Amino acid sequence: MQTMTKFFLTLALLAPVSCSWASSSAQDQQQLHSQTTLLAIDALTYYDTDPRAATPPDESILEALSETRRKLKEVAVKLSLPASLAAPLAGMGASLDELGGLSREQASSYAPLLITLLDNRAQLNRQMDTTYTGQSVSQLARALNRQSLRISEILLHALARNAVVLNQHSMAYHQTGLSAQDQAIEQGFDELKELLPTSEAEQLQHQRLAYRFVRPKLLQPDTLQKAAAAERYITGIVTWLDQQAMRADH
Repeated sequence: MQTMTKFFLTLALLAPVSCSWASSSAQDQQQLHSQTTLLAIDALTYYDTDPRAATPPDESILEALSETRRKLKEVAVKLSLPASLAAPLAGMGASLDELGGLSREQASSYAPLLITLLDNRAQLNRQMDTTYTGQSVSQLARALNRQSLRISEILLHALARNAVVLNQHSMAYHQTGLSAQDQAIEQGFDELKELLPTSEAEQLQHQRLAYRFVRPKLLQPDTLQKAAAAERYITGIVTWLDQQAMRADH
């Protein structure tokens, strides 16, 4: 894992200006958004800071985390990220390397590293918004991208809330809850129903039902493991939405 962190650091040093990023497609940029969010989700799920955790996290989550890092590296290579994006990405990798060096008995040390990881992800998103290249996309692809981000982020926010000890990341929706985000997701499904071809109507409904199945775990504060149970469903929905967006832009 340290090799991957060094890789991202090298990108940060060698790519102050990136022609590849400037010419990248909206869907390539969407993949960077999706994979960094899924990486943070995997990290919060596996490195469980919740003292109420009944059982250790499944080792398959660690495998998923490694696979997400691999995909993220592929995206970074393809896009030749500018330093403003490569640096926070390297910061996420460094936090994961340190987390990987801790035993479960050292779980009390997880929180500061997870906070740093989430801070770097937030910085990466801000920089992406600043450096967004504005490639033209269809109305359908734009709606699919928005829905993908909404759904991945509601799980990330739910996990951070349930982790309790992640400072502002845990407190962000402590008072207001996630009902506004949930409402936006339902509206997003309504919009996609109008925009997607009828041949995709059954699959869209399947994704909507999968979301509704796990939404109680997202909206109701509980243990981190309860929210984490939604991960495989949310990952499947996000993957489907991103695939549909790629098709819509070709």
